Amino acid sequence: MIRRYFVYAILISVALLGCKRNTSEGEIFLKGAKIDFATIMNTEPEEIKIGDFYISSHMVTRAEYEKFVEETSYEGYSSDNPERSLSSVMPFPDCPAMFVSFYDACSYCNYLSSKNNLEEVYELRNLPDIKINENANGYRLPSKDEWFYAFLGGNKAMKTRWWENMKISEYINDSFGVYAPVGNLRPNPAGLYDMLGNGLEWTGTEVRKKEFSENEKQAFVIGTGVPGNSIQDFSDCTDFLRFCYDEETAANISDKFFYIGFRTARNSK
Repeated sequence: MIRRYFVYAILISVALLGCKRNTSEGEIFLKGAKIDFATIMNTEPEEIKIGDFYISSHMVTRAEYEKFVEETSYEGYSSDNPERSLSSVMPFPDCPAMFVSFYDACSYCNYLSSKNNLEEVYELRNLPDIKINENANGYRLPSKDEWFYAFLGGNKAMKTRWWENMKISEYINDSFGVYAPVGNLRPNPAGLYDMLGNGLEWTGTEVRKKEFSENEKQAFVIGTGVPGNSIQDFSDCTDFLRFCYDEETAANISDKFFYIGFRTARNSK
């Protein structure tokens, strides 16, 4: 009788586990909402609607990206800076993948979509122009607004303003230029790691500035190691977030940088 109950317990546990595993490993579901970042980060008032979406709990790692390169014969990492070698910037396989351009990140997203039998988001045949299927269910880069919403922990967590009392050392690897394995520090309330540290991150939001030429496409990037600006330079995290959101730090989408990696997202439907 005890053995029978034991078997039943195992079967029930497996069934429950199967019900919960409705996302790929490492994905976090965030319920969307209508929000105004002005009430949270002291930005200019603007109501934003964010739909339900999934976002990876950590940045894409060196090992994950190298598997993509190996399986697709894609061009690998490259570094023209002798002071920033691949081994010194990414010393471990589970460090975030750096030296990855915006185009590279989009290609990785399409690869991941294909492996999971999802519809590809990006049409990359006519670079530098990229066509985006916003209704596709495949992997993509999170938008700027989705990224900030995810960092804040979603609609419920952001109301607590938890980040105002956080100890930066518990959440952020702030050593600019040498990156640590992902997921070693404390996650935010949504279960996301390294959101403001361990490298900058590409987002899917295009940025246009007067100092850029018309042919120079730029995308918004975010992280604590924004060149010239560190979270340590601000009075608190809210002040830093407001600065990053308003200033719109951007990089050329065809270039590779030793300090920019990425994480993936996808629509919930």
